[in-house]
Amino acid sequence: MCGISGLAFNGIGEDLSYKRRLINQLLVNLQDRGKDASGIALINTKENNIIVFKMPIKAKELVKEEGFNTFLDRNLGNSNLVLLHARATTQGNASDNQNNHPILNKNNNTVLIHNGMINNYKTLKDELKLSCDAEVDSEIILKLYEHHKGNMDKVTTDLSGSYTFALYDKGNLFCFRDNNPLNFGYIKKKGVLVFASTDDIMKEATKSENLFLNMFPLDGDLSHVVEIKRDNLVTINFKDDFSYNVEMKELKNEDGDYKDDVKVYIGGYSGYSSYSGWKGNNDRWVSKKHKGTIDDYTQNERLMVIKKTLSGEHLTKRERKILRHLEYSGDLEEAEDDYRTERELWNDRVSTRYMWG
Repeated sequence: MCGISGLAFNGIGEDLSYKRRLINQLLVNLQDRGKDASGIALINTKENNIIVFKMPIKAKELVKEEGFNTFLDRNLGNSNLVLLHARATTQGNASDNQNNHPILNKNNNTVLIHNGMINNYKTLKDELKLSCDAEVDSEIILKLYEHHKGNMDKVTTDLSGSYTFALYDKGNLFCFRDNNPLNFGYIKKKGVLVFASTDDIMKEATKSENLFLNMFPLDGDLSHVVEIKRDNLVTINFKDDFSYNVEMKELKNEDGDYKDDVKVYIGGYSGYSSYSGWKGNNDRWVSKKHKGTIDDYTQNERLMVIKKTLSGEHLTKRERKILRHLEYSGDLEEAEDDYRTERELWNDRVSTRYMWG
């Protein structure tokens, strides 16, 4: 498990002490999700300039490092996008700083932060003959993006595992959520878009701010961004004046069909906003009904999907489709109850077997 976070500002060279405090607090809060390494990328989206600082130490130690503070002194004033990462090592030793995040691909000047595991890392590397500089599996996302010439549909289709990532390329930040969590918030009075693995990370860092989380402004006054659902891609497009628009859509499903795009726009200076496809009564984006019905799947399949979802296990394509049906049909709560009942019965059987040998 790792922690990722980011900040998009609607200008540069202003409120540097505020920005610095926000960066430090987010980094420290990320540490609970990873203590082996930590790092930051500062980006000027107009000049497409990316600079990275990372070390194989805890985030609480990083923010006290003289090198880190000198890095902020020299570069924060010319940056409007910040990416943060706290790493818990899976593949690739943290002592080799190439394995730590953020990860930079110098071939096409892209940068990545990632939480999760890419299970088919070696297969993709061998079959597509991708050259990687580090041992960490995360790098394959950058290499796939380069291989597919920026086609995010193909990138996410090729990947297998449990992951969430943010990838920056030429004025666009792509944030994709698979199984692992991703939450967004918006600090309206500062024009700051913030995202993190969990909302608690943001709430603690912005407790003195008016941060809006996981809700939709039905009055049209956009002051937040919703929690990102599985298989959704958020694209933040930066303008030359450092304002930005945000678009969210669900990528192609396993049938190769697009669902209706769901878009949210946040204008850094303009404040322009629009929305569509919102189903507010159950806090969920609904673009169009999925093919088939939940009755196409057995109860055992439904129970297995709920069990794996609750435990954070990776879902197959079929299982992910079942989960979508459960969510959008309103049967998810019923299925969770079925699973809990089944689990209680199983616990009873295990207890009885233990008692009687």
